[in-house]
Amino acid sequence: MEWLIVRMRYAMTLAGFKKSKWQAVAFILGALLALAVTVITAAGSVMAGRQLRQPLLSPVASMVTVSTFTGIGFWWLVMTLFISGQGGSLDIRKFARYGIPDGKVTRGILLSGVIGIPFITTLICMVLTSFLWSSAGIGVMAGAAAGGILSAVTVIMVSRALAQLADTIVTTKKGRMILNGIEVAVIIALCYVPSFGGSFISMQLSGKTPEDIMQIFSSIPAPISILGWLPFGAGAMIPNDIAAGNVALCVLRILIMAAVIAVCYWVY
Repeated sequence: MEWLIVRMRYAMTLAGFKKSKWQAVAFILGALLALAVTVITAAGSVMAGRQLRQPLLSPVASMVTVSTFTGIGFWWLVMTLFISGQGGSLDIRKFARYGIPDGKVTRGILLSGVIGIPFITTLICMVLTSFLWSSAGIGVMAGAAAGGILSAVTVIMVSRALAQLADTIVTTKKGRMILNGIEVAVIIALCYVPSFGGSFISMQLSGKTPEDIMQIFSSIPAPISILGWLPFGAGAMIPNDIAAGNVALCVLRILIMAAVIAVCYWVY
């Protein structure tokens, strides 16, 4: 039954291509964009990994991955909420009339989301960031790859669960319009985050000597440490814990993400 729902989702997609050529063009452009993002992530991670001497610059790699994973997680969350509000995703409630067990419907809808360009691209890119830890050894890289996989799964589970919860709570047309307005505002704000972040970093490093810069990046800032305990950023801190020998912290972060995934599956 699960694979039948997956086939139905792609049958609907192909039917859309036949109905509108612009949908096919948008799909092709999306695939090309996903390929470009994957190539850029791979090249950037490999080149940066050769320059980041571990464990000396371990905080730098952690800051980059934690902030990136958190940003990707919030982007997924907002976009899933927005698409769900427009009726653009499969809704578990639409299958209630057919008497199909909720568990099978839930797994089918999740599989249809997992076997798609957005999630596959997110998963591959998060795993590719493990090359930032290439100088730290195979074990740390393996931990980074595992953290990337867990983070990708957490991202899709949290976004789908909250979207389903929002659809259940917000039922009126006025409420959905307000929610969509908030989502658009958040999307615009997220687009400005890299610019503001770059400006802030430039201001902090302006006039600093190389020794001062090394001192700044010698430890993980408090905001990044906090994000490293939240579901979206916890996976990015796993290689740092392994490199530092903090096995207990690594296991705790894994348990946090596993608990979040379990709760989101129950909600969804």
